[in-house]
Amino acid sequence: MNLYKKTALCAITLFSLSSLAFLPPIDTQNKLTLKIEGVKEIEPADQPLHFEVQFINNSPSNVQGTIKIWMNDDWDVTPQETELLSLDAGQSHTIKCTSTAKERVLAAMYPVHASFMAPGDRLLHPIALFTAEKESDATTFEVATVDLKEGVIRLTQNPHRRSFYQQNGKTTEFSTGFKGSDSKSGTSITIQNATRSEISRNCISVHPPYRGGAGITWNDYPLSLPAEKKAVLAFYTSIRDSSPEEGKGSDGVEFKVFVIGEDSKAKQLFSRFSAAKVWESTEIDLSEYAGQTITLRLWTGPGPKNNTSCDSCFWGAPSIMIGDTLCSYPTADQWSILEKTALASAKLALQEGARKSRGRFVLKVRGEKFGVAVVPGDQGLTDGVIAFTDGTRNLLYRGFLCDIDKTPVGAVERGAPVVKMEYSCFFGKLYMTHHVSLQSGIVEARASIYVDKGALRIAWDMPDAERTKRGTPRYTRLAIGSCSTVLKRLYAGFGNVIEYPDSCKLYANGFTVSTRHVGADYDNGMSLLQATDVFPDAAIYEKTEGRFSLECPHDASFFFIPSTKGAFAAARAYRDVCGFKSSPGFKNTVGKMCLDQWGGDYAKAANGLELAGKYGLNDSIFVKHSWQRWGYDYRLPEIYPPQGNNDDFMAMRKAAKDAGIIFAPHDNYIDFYPDAAGYSYDHIIFNEDGTPQKAWFNKGRQALSYRWLPHAFQPWMKDNMRTIRKAFKPDGLFIDVFTAMAPKDYYDRDGNYYTRVRTAKLWGDAFDTCRRMLKRGSPMVCEAGHDALIGSIDAGQADHYNAYRWLSDFKGEAVRTPWHDMASHGSMVLPSLQRS
Repeated sequence: MNLYKKTALCAITLFSLSSLAFLPPIDTQNKLTLKIEGVKEIEPADQPLHFEVQFINNSPSNVQGTIKIWMNDDWDVTPQETELLSLDAGQSHTIKCTSTAKERVLAAMYPVHASFMAPGDRLLHPIALFTAEKESDATTFEVATVDLKEGVIRLTQNPHRRSFYQQNGKTTEFSTGFKGSDSKSGTSITIQNATRSEISRNCISVHPPYRGGAGITWNDYPLSLPAEKKAVLAFYTSIRDSSPEEGKGSDGVEFKVFVIGEDSKAKQLFSRFSAAKVWESTEIDLSEYAGQTITLRLWTGPGPKNNTSCDSCFWGAPSIMIGDTLCSYPTADQWSILEKTALASAKLALQEGARKSRGRFVLKVRGEKFGVAVVPGDQGLTDGVIAFTDGTRNLLYRGFLCDIDKTPVGAVERGAPVVKMEYSCFFGKLYMTHHVSLQSGIVEARASIYVDKGALRIAWDMPDAERTKRGTPRYTRLAIGSCSTVLKRLYAGFGNVIEYPDSCKLYANGFTVSTRHVGADYDNGMSLLQATDVFPDAAIYEKTEGRFSLECPHDASFFFIPSTKGAFAAARAYRDVCGFKSSPGFKNTVGKMCLDQWGGDYAKAANGLELAGKYGLNDSIFVKHSWQRWGYDYRLPEIYPPQGNNDDFMAMRKAAKDAGIIFAPHDNYIDFYPDAAGYSYDHIIFNEDGTPQKAWFNKGRQALSYRWLPHAFQPWMKDNMRTIRKAFKPDGLFIDVFTAMAPKDYYDRDGNYYTRVRTAKLWGDAFDTCRRMLKRGSPMVCEAGHDALIGSIDAGQADHYNAYRWLSDFKGEAVRTPWHDMASHGSMVLPSLQRS
């Protein structure tokens, strides 16, 4: 009991929420009314927006003040401000307004603000919200012919793709590089991963037009093929699964390939009508077009019956392979030779000691000793073998998966070839530099391999890369390859262990894969912990391939720790490697009960806190949610003064103080609401396609937010901290989402790219800044609790989901264990939230 009290934070929650919608554009106080009329839910951005602002004085006396009208920085509005207005009792005044969109306006939500200002104070402030309608904001690329070079080009990564659909005899072209769904025709074209036959491939996912009649769609690729070089188009096709509720599903999809040559004539090279839900492979020789500029067309239609039902389909891994310097996946015999070589080298390391220049290492893991060998293949580490052994038990892994700018590298299916390998060894590190031939040029992908406190560390970087503002070139996926031994147990998340799992993909966030380390027990008695220093995308288990691995982008380090005492022993050793340090508020958080309340009456909460103190729950933290000025999910980041009775709120605050209970109000800097003061899309995250990123949508209130730029919210946050520090002196703070959502890679409005490493630092800085501003040692609490902000966050507070929530068809055994805590013990408090 004492141990539990020292290391765990319990939570008791009272939950109640009111359901409101975005407030109507009218504000009435003291018999004065200001309202905005004439703004529709959707307004065309290419036409002037006409609306009226009306002020009504139903008070018994004359009123004087100023009416101000404004929009955000994507619009011009006239008039912006009236002269001093004097209005007698019973009178009204109407202002006719016109706004016009600037060139940079987006297809997104916008506010119209109006305010009536009496001398010294703002009295009224209605807001009308609308969505601007315009052509897609998605990034469009100049139509350009891609000059192909020796090697492989993935058509899924070609931004110069032109997309069309034809329906009822009419042809429509989308913007270049189009990705999305067309509301008019139902045509859908996206780039995504699809798993068929238990093999995942990057695809062009297509649904031909169906709204308004059956039609066809196609994607065109302008290409210049090199002279005197072999050229082969290779791809797979398949259609999606359908549910029993969808009846018979699709009768099939028709796939065709055309080439439009320099004579402008289209020649059909391939046709397949198929309802197969497994990958069907095809290769087409394009060598007759060598030295020519062509348009390659991938055509998709519903088939001879024009039945478009359930016709979502996949063009899997469509690629053009140029020349003869292509890499191939090793044969079973080649893998066997490499594995025998690696195992012999690992055993030699145990007998004779490390020899890093030969790829031999020795790991000492909490009283155990292991030999390790890293043996490269023809394509370096991508088709190499990594071996671990204690002399009798062994684990053999088939190299590394490495994608650069979403293009797989080396000895994988249609990988970009490694045309040269360089090896060097100094200061105890073995360096393997892969010279990768991409269509954009040669990129150096370097793996640094060394021992770090009992872990084998493999750190990837691009030492000479000059990255564009879009962040390229960069690693988009890194992961260890498949293992020779059967996986017995999988460890991930807060504490889930799954025995003999089926294939699964567990996404990284604060609820599922909440740590940067995962573990595996194998059938032969060996275990291996994997960890990364960059927060991963997911943990993947492909049962058929025998691959269980963390997948992570960017210049990331991987840690591998073997054990014969189980994954937990390896996790305990990882704690020595990761070096997590607690934050300044941790000692004031450990062992405290968490009293958690959503909504509810402040006076009742005050009474409850008095009773909590009386009954001995003094050693607690009280997290107060849904108290902000405009209520939950509205006009954030405007939070002060509290909604409702301020005297009752202050009585609640006093009750917590008198009971010795830490008072930590809820705050949020992930969701920026369009009706908030200072809202601008200059402060919003943008997606890769150039559209602003939507965030939380509160269905009950029909309130939509957009996601704050991690480097933009702190001015608002600091103003709020100054305000609430002066008003009611919180002892701590709950900032929502930051340890529930995985740190994000993101773009800003100008298209600049930022990595999740920067995001994690900025989110962590938010907690550090608030702690300094509020009170030294103030506990900082957040939702869920991934480990990316350890050192800044003190506790993660939420339901910790088990495997039955992760996996929709989960039928195996899943047991709860303190997996997260094995690494974060002493640096982060992990409550299990109990609601009553």
